[in-house]
Amino acid sequence: MNINYKNTLLKAAKFFQNRDFSNALKLYSIVYRDQPDNIDAKAGILLSSLPVEMQDDVLQLYDFYNIAKTFDAENSYEALESLVESLESGVTRASDGSIINFDEMVETEEGITYSDFKKLLEESDDFKEVFQNVFFSTKVIITQKKDFFEFINTLIEHEYIEMALSYIDNASSVFPADEQIRELLKKIKDH
Repeated sequence: MNINYKNTLLKAAKFFQNRDFSNALKLYSIVYRDQPDNIDAKAGILLSSLPVEMQDDVLQLYDFYNIAKTFDAENSYEALESLVESLESGVTRASDGSIINFDEMVETEEGITYSDFKKLLEESDDFKEVFQNVFFSTKVIITQKKDFFEFINTLIEHEYIEMALSYIDNASSVFPADEQIRELLKKIKDH
């Protein structure tokens, strides 16, 4: 049997996004069996097999992984794995009565959160200086799809067109046929 792995991953992603983690896990496993180096299959297996009590965070982790791939495909799986480990230990600690928040765990990763990046921008009147200082010294951790598209929009507004196009190109494979991508491309064209 000849398997189209790209289509299998797309079907797995649809199952995943519809919270059908069991079928998603099966399809990700098929790809992983034949392509053990496929990070999308590994990430899908990792996320699809998380315990039921963690399912509220799973879709947010999935978005984080997809956005991380557009910034740093090489290290995106390791970043996801680290967050999942933190989340799993957080679930254990949550049984002690403490409340664990996904966004708080992201802050423990190396880099600054997108909200902190936005605060730096608000405190300065020089976007270029803040942007260059942050992007050449650390990484910005974006976990929400809306923040990712807002970030690209900000790049366009400040005439970082080539960089914005690069992120849009990567995002189009992660968020195919997303209306926001078309809007950003139109904005670039009008710019």
